[in-house]
Amino acid sequence: MECKTVARAQKTPSQDYPTHHRATKPRPTPHPSHDLQRYVGNQAVQRLFNSPCMRARLTRPAGDQLVEEEVGFMAQDVARRRAASTPALNAPAASQEQCPECAAGRGSCSKCVGDNGGPATPPATTPSAPVPAQAAPTYTFISRGSYGETFPNFTPPSCVAVPPPGTGSTLVAGSASPTSTIFPNGTYQVRRDSDGVQQTATCTRLAAGLAATQAHENSHANGARNAAAAANTAAGLPQNHATGAACSAALPAIVAAWNASVNAAWTIERTHGPGTQPPTPQTFTQENAAGTCTFV
Repeated sequence: MECKTVARAQKTPSQDYPTHHRATKPRPTPHPSHDLQRYVGNQAVQRLFNSPCMRARLTRPAGDQLVEEEVGFMAQDVARRRAASTPALNAPAASQEQCPECAAGRGSCSKCVGDNGGPATPPATTPSAPVPAQAAPTYTFISRGSYGETFPNFTPPSCVAVPPPGTGSTLVAGSASPTSTIFPNGTYQVRRDSDGVQQTATCTRLAAGLAATQAHENSHANGARNAAAAANTAAGLPQNHATGAACSAALPAIVAAWNASVNAAWTIERTHGPGTQPPTPQTFTQENAAGTCTFV
């Protein structure tokens, strides 16, 4: 810091006004340091006066003008140094290094605008390429479970007394009362073509498939009825007997033959009869294409 010489006024005896020359003292003129004190504060003025830069002159300059000018200069110098050491409140943040485009004045990218205190705009994003849809896996049909089931509910022949009592007995023919159930889901054993893994597919049946299964089970029901009719014909039923005892004696042999006949016919019906449809992949393919299948 460059020190400036400031004269400290020293009074000589001739400058004092004798108290007997006037009744009252005139109001003293404020010292120029008062202005400095009001501007920079008490502590700053005290440090200035206590520093080596302040020293008294041995002679009084002509008038107080020089003193006032030097004090004013010191006040301006202190204020200037204080302003230089205090950052401005509204000054923008120090700019970081700009990109070549912004440094050349050809534009203002979002990064440089944000670094210089301006509103940062989000960087432009390049839309990512759409992910290609993966092809649905394909399967090879191996076998399927049952779409439905039919029970023949055979009733074998029996003896029935003819009224009035004691007049005879009739060995009535046997019968079939089949019941069918259609499953709403189909179960398939399939092999995944991509890696050969065997899986169980459970698929919701389509309307056309349900109708085909219903027709299939109906044919089994008709096969059960036909089997009972054929067994009745082979046994010559119904038969009339003179007494109930005679009918009861003939019944066991007839029932045994009748059961053997209907059971053989039902076995043929379930495996080779007209109602049997061999498992084919078409139904599974249609249900899988409709998105109704789950794989385990």
